[in-house]
Amino acid sequence: MAGPIFQIIRSHARKDARELGLNLLRVFSSRMILWGLAGAIVSGIIYSSCNNNKASRIGQQPIQISEISNAITAYSLESKIDPFILLAIADNESKFNDYAISSIGAAGAFQLMPDVADSLGLKVYDLESFKQAVVLDDDRYIIRNPELLNQYIRNLKKNISGKSKKELARVDQRFVYHIAADAAARHIDENLNKGLSLEQAIAAYYAGPSLARQTPFRSDINTYVTNVKDSYEKFKKSYAN
Repeated sequence: MAGPIFQIIRSHARKDARELGLNLLRVFSSRMILWGLAGAIVSGIIYSSCNNNKASRIGQQPIQISEISNAITAYSLESKIDPFILLAIADNESKFNDYAISSIGAAGAFQLMPDVADSLGLKVYDLESFKQAVVLDDDRYIIRNPELLNQYIRNLKKNISGKSKKELARVDQRFVYHIAADAAARHIDENLNKGLSLEQAIAAYYAGPSLARQTPFRSDINTYVTNVKDSYEKFKKSYAN
């Protein structure tokens, strides 16, 4: 489960996107040239998406376009997950805001839940307090102690505020884009390896593998999958053009 989205970001200058395209072409080997080009177009898409949104931030370091697109391209390539799938998920989860925190404790651009992030090997802030506040029952998160959950979220926000990426990595790696992108790609890959279709793997990202296997999808799951697929097609079309 990835959780709802609450905040969106604004990007840096378009110059970053242009420079990224050139850098990717230099870095990738000849057999990866197409992926380098994909990384460049990812930058442009992120620039456009972020620049069109006006939600407030909470005082953290601005996100670099190159950091986002490098992470998505590199870890998609490593796991063989289509980079535009990751792009579509980050878009729907947080509008690329790697400081987003949901009311249930999902965090980062990919809105990873604390227990999911922990299972993927990420450092997670005060996991024990979260587990005391929220329990997982058959892919469903149940709030056992609302007051403790609210305190967990308040403390989490306080501990990430104003932190550099290096400092964030010591607090909660869900807020470090390249680490979160890697985890999201592996999370999707794990579900594909369990025999789920890509559509089911997207559903599982939102609601867990058990509910993802149930057809037809529950209404909110179907809406999420549809939105991710729409974003995917939009980004692919932008690349094709």
